Amino acid sequence: MVQKVYHAHIPKTAGTSLNSWLNDSVSVDRAKPDDFDGVLTRWLKTRGIPGIRSAATVSASCWEIYDVLHGHRNLMHGRNSDSIVLTLFREPVARSISLFYDLASLNENDLAHLSGQTLAYRQDCLQLSFAEVRKKWSQSLLFLGQHLDYMCRFFLRDELG
Repeated sequence: MVQKVYHAHIPKTAGTSLNSWLNDSVSVDRAKPDDFDGVLTRWLKTRGIPGIRSAATVSASCWEIYDVLHGHRNLMHGRNSDSIVLTLFREPVARSISLFYDLASLNENDLAHLSGQTLAYRQDCLQLSFAEVRKKWSQSLLFLGQHLDYMCRFFLRDELG
């Protein structure tokens, strides 16, 4: 049996570079693709599995299909005990500032899927300093979820269910 690897990708921690390196370590059909949702939908359909699925079903399906998994979603369910789970961390202030500039630099094509609240937050990122955005948005779940405890929450969710 091939030892499987899962990279729990925390945004703005050099994870895209790690994903590329991991993908290069296996044949293209053994690495979870970026268009994973479409691939999974087709895979489930060929096996007669309904299109509506839980996060646990998605995760277990990934472990069945691929040797290299990565993503921003929690794919811990269904892994084998000998699988490798890894992530990259970054100094939290540098990560938050990088996320701030990344959101401000999005072009029009990147905005279509964003909620109204996220668009308002982005607008403030364009017009205000990071310190001003932090002060204005510090109590919002959007800001808290992106900046304060994302790294810890990811792993606690798996442990706490």
